[in-house]
Amino acid sequence: METIKNNPKNLLYWVAAGALAIGALSVLWYVSAYARTTRPESAWNTFTVSAQGDAVGIPDVGEISFSVNTESGRDLSAAQAENTKKMNEITEFLKGLDIASEDIKTTSYSISPRYQYFPCTGASCRPAETVGYTISQTVQVKLRDIAKSGEVISGSVSRGANGVTGPNFVVDDTTAVEDEARAEAIEKAQAKAKTIAEQSGFRLGKLISISEGDMGMPYYEGKVMDMGMGGGAQSAPTPNFQPGSQEVRVNVSLTYSIR
Repeated sequence: METIKNNPKNLLYWVAAGALAIGALSVLWYVSAYARTTRPESAWNTFTVSAQGDAVGIPDVGEISFSVNTESGRDLSAAQAENTKKMNEITEFLKGLDIASEDIKTTSYSISPRYQYFPCTGASCRPAETVGYTISQTVQVKLRDIAKSGEVISGSVSRGANGVTGPNFVVDDTTAVEDEARAEAIEKAQAKAKTIAEQSGFRLGKLISISEGDMGMPYYEGKVMDMGMGGGAQSAPTPNFQPGSQEVRVNVSLTYSIR
């Protein structure tokens, strides 16, 4: 100490060294603090929680497919005329029930020959012969008044439809039901994240990301009816179909930072 008192240069040296040390420590602290505040949230420790939300909607649309299948002899034109006549009668009947033209769609039309085959005799084989044709025409109908499902099927069958598939009952616009299911899933995931943080002894940080999984939308499906090939004008009891309900399921995953 006597040396430092008697030598002002030594005193200045130690004062300067102390000041430099304090400055260096201050810079290190500032850089560390700045890095903590500017680095992306994804660089923090994170954890992810998942949850599922469900919501139920009442179907408001029915989908039914009608087919007219006609078997004929070799006169293809006559078979086409018969098939077309029946389908036109069905279409006019549907429009008479206030079903819009845009809700009646032809989905297939096919003509297939029917052959007769002959056994081979000796070294010769008689070629197969065309003995007739099978014509099939199918339309798909969207019913916005599902209470008419039974009437539509009975009326179409009595006018010549001999193949019916449906009805399938669905919610036409699932947006509102999906939103309800999503809100439930997010609420469950948030509560789950809070519980995990409390039980694990850490603080919940910012929400970094949210992702949505596939949505499952099972629906009630009416039975498939095969009315046979003949069709006919006989009236049958009008079916009474129940649309049931349609469940929409949404899965979400939330990723949080850990504080």
